[in-house]
Formats: sequence, structure tokens, C-alpha cells
Amino acid sequence: MRAAPVLTSMRRAAWTLLLLNVADLVITFLAIHAGAHEANPLAKWLIETRLIWPLKILVPGFVILGAYWNRLSAHVDELAVRRVWFVVGLYSLVVVLNISTWYHYAS
Repeated sequence: MRAAPVLTSMRRAAWTLLLLNVADLVITFLAIHAGAHEANPLAKWLIETRLIWPLKILVPGFVILGAYWNRLSAHVDELAVRRVWFVVGLYSLVVVLNISTWYHYAS
């Protein structure tokens, strides 16, 4: 794969990851408000201390910065792009599960 399409794919994956993180956060709060409980102890602590907001924005933000940093580099790693898309796929499943949980508690 040529460098330009790989960089475009990395940027799209990074932005998708950011959107999924925001969706995960919003849907999690909706589910908790509807009566669900956070099962992950670390996530529960982050929610209680309100550190979840910066974390959910900073982590994918660093991925986006990395995607743009690669643009300046002559070397583009296609495997890294595939790994980010894999994480996007897994995160999509997390968001679907959260939607299901929210729907269960909201109805």
C-alpha cells in the first residue's frame, strides 16, 4: 500500500477511535443513569473521580497526533494502521454492548 492511502487510513481510524470513545463515555453515563453499574473497577474509579473525561479524550487524541506525526515521517507502518483498525473493531463491539446495556436498563 502506498504511503498516502496508509496515512489517510490511519487518520480515519484515529478519528473513528476518538468518536467511539466519546460514544462509549456518553452511553456509559446514560446506562448508569438508567440503573446500570460499571463492572470494571478501574473504570468505576475513573468515573467516580471524573478522570474518565480527560482520559477518554487524551488517549485517542495521542493516536490522532501519532497519525499526523507519521505524515511527517518518510516511514509509514501499514501494520500499525491495521492494529488501530483492529482496536476500532473491538471498540465498536464495546459500544454495541453498552447500547444493549443502556437499552436493557432504560426499558
